[in-house]
Amino acid sequence: MFIQDYLRLVGHRVTEGQKFWWDCYGKDSYSYSSDIHDSILSLSCVFDRMTGTVYEIEIFDIKSDKAYIWINDNYIDAFKQEALKRGVDASIAYGNVRFTSIGDVSEIYEIAETLLLGQKYDSTVELTVNIPESVLDTLYERAKENDQSVDEFIATLVGANNIKNTEEYVHAMFQIP
Repeated sequence: MFIQDYLRLVGHRVTEGQKFWWDCYGKDSYSYSSDIHDSILSLSCVFDRMTGTVYEIEIFDIKSDKAYIWINDNYIDAFKQEALKRGVDASIAYGNVRFTSIGDVSEIYEIAETLLLGQKYDSTVELTVNIPESVLDTLYERAKENDQSVDEFIATLVGANNIKNTEEYVHAMFQIP
């Protein structure tokens, strides 16, 4: 991604620009901020002034109390090392709001486009899990013990354990071959 892509995304609306003071992106790093919709939506972009390469995009959806960050894969380690060196918890966006880290530039673009249109971004993920009949009874029992539906119970398990491969996790949990 290049700075021209960011500028097109925000309709060339830049409300502030300044040198980016961290070293992780190099000496030519610069930051643009774009406050949109009476400042209930704010986007920022850190980029290289010489090459135009975008290092980082942050989105602050103040109305929904959500924040998203995308960092260029080539600079994630340098960013984390500098945050550690500075004693900064880079997962905090503002107040008690944590960043949702976005791994794919197309997804951060999708989030930004949705919010810029004044729509709410829905980050719900639907998963299909193939569970053998022999395990369903145990799932129903455990869900009932927790006063949840089976879907809610599985979602709780997945969320609590930050599991990416739900089917693998359910199989391991219930010792399914």
